[in-house]
Amino acid sequence: MKKFLLSWCALVLMSAVSFADTYIVTGGNGTLFGSTWDPNSSCVLVEQSDGSLVYTKADVTLSAGDIEYKYLTKEAGWNGWQLPKDGNKKLNIPKAGRYDITFTLSADKSADNVNAVFKEEVTVVPAIQLHSNIKEANWSSLDFVWNADNTVASLTVSEVQGAKTYEFGLKFDGAWKANGAVITKENNTTNLSSGDGNMKLESAATGDYVFTYTLATQELAVTFPEGETPQPTLPAVALMGIDGDWNTGKEFTPAENKETTTVVVTLAAQTYEFKVKVDNSWLGNYGEMTRENCTGWVFEDTGLTNAKIVADMAGDYTFTWTYATKALSVTYPSITTIVDAIDAESQVAIKVVRNGQVLIIRDGVAYDMMGQVQE
Repeated sequence: MKKFLLSWCALVLMSAVSFADTYIVTGGNGTLFGSTWDPNSSCVLVEQSDGSLVYTKADVTLSAGDIEYKYLTKEAGWNGWQLPKDGNKKLNIPKAGRYDITFTLSADKSADNVNAVFKEEVTVVPAIQLHSNIKEANWSSLDFVWNADNTVASLTVSEVQGAKTYEFGLKFDGAWKANGAVITKENNTTNLSSGDGNMKLESAATGDYVFTYTLATQELAVTFPEGETPQPTLPAVALMGIDGDWNTGKEFTPAENKETTTVVVTLAAQTYEFKVKVDNSWLGNYGEMTRENCTGWVFEDTGLTNAKIVADMAGDYTFTWTYATKALSVTYPSITTIVDAIDAESQVAIKVVRNGQVLIIRDGVAYDMMGQVQE
């Protein structure tokens, strides 16, 4: 009976306990916080006797500059309470060196104080990473290595495919930096002191590309490999559904200039629906192509409906796709050919459209596009 009463009392006490939230601080400096913007940060604030919460990071080596941070709870992460609610707080480090940093959150969780105690001056260089889609379709990070006197950091990215455009940026101690520059073999340096937006690398030859960052000038340079730039691989283009075939389609044949590609399709006089397939992307257009409006039609992604073409006569239709602009043009069969077929010696003929049908009138007689007499 005594054991039962003790167990019952313990259960009552446990049920009365309310488990408090775990308050953490996280931010954009991996050296100070152990990781960057981590909702599971190990920087846990400890409650003091006055109700305030404190976290201290001792002997941490930091570069000069602003460090952004904010408070949240481990339980709710980014979906719960945050201080500040919008934006981030900033901690200014006036000069590079070793510091003791103490974060204090008020008892009512409405305000904070950060005390940065300078201990000694040291030469500090940031950890730099290249973050890009150069090596993988999904973005990944590669580490730069500093030289002996910490003036230049470099990274060699091997076996980069030539004749492609890649996007990238740099991370300095986890903080993103990019200036929107386009790096080419002819223009291979850029200054990172200002600017915004992902940078681009337009590769030339396939091989090893060396990225070099100079601390004093904040300049990034890329050394390109020797060799010829390979010809870019042209995408496969097919006309889908024009004859009811939505599986295989009709393949286009690239022109010698590699700027356009064409396919010739024999059509009857009627309206057709179709899409253009470029590699694995299905492109469409809302419009309806006609003999009078059949050039420079831009096709866009799969959300669009099927395009239409009004074939006003039986014959061969030449579809021409321009790679750079994703534009389609159609060359209709010549009406002159039909007139000549009606009467090779006659040059007196006119084209009319009656009830949506194209007719040739010669000497008062109407002919359709097949040369048949129409009433």
